[in-house]
Amino acid sequence: MNTAERQPVARPQEGQRRFPLIRYFSVASLICTVLTAVALGLVYRQHAVSELMAQAQRESVAFAQFLSFSLRAEVTALLQPGGDDRLRGELIERIDRVIRVQAKYFGAAKVKIYSAEGVTLYSTRRAEIGRREADNRGVVGALRGAVVSSMVHRDEFHAFDRVVENRNLLQTYLPVAGQDAVQVSGVFELYSDITNVIARIRTTERIVMASVAGTLLLLNGVLFLIVRRADRIIKAQDEALQERVREINRQNLALEDRVRERTAALQAANRKLQSEIGEREAAQRELEQARQFAWQQDKLAAIGRLAAGIVHEIGNPLAALRGLVDVAHEELSGQQPQALDRSLRTIKDHIRRLESITRDVSGFSVPQARE
Repeated sequence: MNTAERQPVARPQEGQRRFPLIRYFSVASLICTVLTAVALGLVYRQHAVSELMAQAQRESVAFAQFLSFSLRAEVTALLQPGGDDRLRGELIERIDRVIRVQAKYFGAAKVKIYSAEGVTLYSTRRAEIGRREADNRGVVGALRGAVVSSMVHRDEFHAFDRVVENRNLLQTYLPVAGQDAVQVSGVFELYSDITNVIARIRTTERIVMASVAGTLLLLNGVLFLIVRRADRIIKAQDEALQERVREINRQNLALEDRVRERTAALQAANRKLQSEIGEREAAQRELEQARQFAWQQDKLAAIGRLAAGIVHEIGNPLAALRGLVDVAHEELSGQQPQALDRSLRTIKDHIRRLESITRDVSGFSVPQARE
């Protein structure tokens, strides 16, 4: 494998931060616990206050109906316009005595009676008699035949003959039917002191919130133990996975090293094999050349033997002829005619040429050394 073609190896991210599961779970569960406890407390308080207002409104209606029944004549006479002031004063006194006696049974803290024009005809606080409150929304709603209730808070409140502070009150406006029982001739305004009830509601609200919070905290504690156990398992699995990745990378690197070593060894063996093949081819060529040379030598040897045989067979007669011609030439020297002398010389020349040819053939028949 070429080093340049080596694939990148995945490395485990040692510095990567793990998700803080326990921290997020603890914070989220605490926030959810607080929000749930507060929400349930508010829901309980809203429901309790609504029930309280409905109950107080029913009691106010019952008290107003009682006053309308027991003081029908006095209230009807009081709501009549005009009249003698002394008689009106007596009516107010009789109404006041009855209201003060019955108020403690119905939990009323203050009572007021308005005319159809919004003028205060009666109030447990005498200083308010004669005031006009035609723009009071409760009075306007009651004059239209509706029962209007609202919860108010007073830092200072005049309840009958005493002044109380920091009180929660339910303010209810109820219509007073006229003699024809159809037209509204006046309005009752009743105040119910619900401070103690509101305090009990708030106490119960805190108990509910604490109970819900405690229950949720207990549940979250159990869940926390489960999540912590799960977080440890996840952490252990993550560490095992990281170790497995590192081991795989180590094995991958070792495998790549072995592959590189094996590749280098194969390349060296290939080069050696190529060299041996070249050497063997060169030896094969030399062997072939030796075979060709031997074959040529064999041919030349055969030709040489043939030539030697021919030279031997021809050389002996030529030598004999030359000897005879030399003898004849010596014996006839000076005696033979010129033509005979020339013929003998010609014979000797031809004999020398034949001897030269036989020498050449004899030299060819001798084997030549290989270069």
